[in-house]
Amino acid sequence: MTDTTDANEPPVLREFRRAHGIGNDFIIFDARYEPLEISAEHVRRLARRDGGFGCDQVLVMRAPTSGGAARMEVYNADGSQSSACGNGARCLGWLLLQERGGGLSPVNLEAGDDMLECRLVPPLADGGSYGDSATGWVEVVLPAPRFAAHEIPLTETLDTREVAPELLAEVLGVASLPGVSSFVNLGNPHFVIEVMDAGVFADFDLGGLARVCGASSLFREGVNLQMVFCEGVSGGREVLRHRVWERGAGETLSSGTGAAAAAVVLIRRGRISGEARVVEPGGGVLLVSWTGEEGVGVRQRGPVTFTLDSEMDWPPV
Repeated sequence: MTDTTDANEPPVLREFRRAHGIGNDFIIFDARYEPLEISAEHVRRLARRDGGFGCDQVLVMRAPTSGGAARMEVYNADGSQSSACGNGARCLGWLLLQERGGGLSPVNLEAGDDMLECRLVPPLADGGSYGDSATGWVEVVLPAPRFAAHEIPLTETLDTREVAPELLAEVLGVASLPGVSSFVNLGNPHFVIEVMDAGVFADFDLGGLARVCGASSLFREGVNLQMVFCEGVSGGREVLRHRVWERGAGETLSSGTGAAAAAVVLIRRGRISGEARVVEPGGGVLLVSWTGEEGVGVRQRGPVTFTLDSEMDWPPV
């Protein structure tokens, strides 16, 4: 991701779209047929909410290299690159499915080393705060969860299924943690803390702990930090409340891989059954299901909303 733009060249118009997956918002460029040079500084300018366009991530759709319909590149608001984005995959999946006329056949989207299957699905009866305004509903099959410490990747060998608060607090050099911790990689590394009290869930300083994690040598590639609270059962499904601090973006209204990670670690620990309704910080809802079997991907469905098709001067200023 290098900036090769000549500062003396006049800007050109570049088409883009704005979209979000239950509040997790994106600027999207289609670079399958027209080259796009994008730098970390370009991304930071676009993502600024005080003078830029404002977004959590910038998504670039490239020509496929491994047999998919397209290849997804994900850039965080700070200019860093990420390997996966569940909500972003659903947004790009919707675009690709519309190009093929909709219908029931899925499309495959390349993301890092993974192939993500996307398909159109009916809306949930209770789609949360974003359900009624959605452009469409998409299910994505995220990669099979990876749990080995070196796959997260962690620099120490920990039991990624369940780490006692006292042990992990000592490793991180903090006074205490509010609950049992688990780790999983779903294309991104995730650190999930289950809390048993709704008040602690709402009031805990997630950003403070995220900054500790960002400085810790435990996380070789950084980590997405999350909290989850089991609220009960509704409509035969477990209801999870979820908060997330995404590396490179901060606390967001939603994280697709984060919601999936929250459900997966609780399924793995036997805390919930194989399907959960995950309520995100912005009030949106994602339905997550996983069989618990090794090598099986995680299904996630939810709404996508497209808000703008337009053009901008490129490079951004």
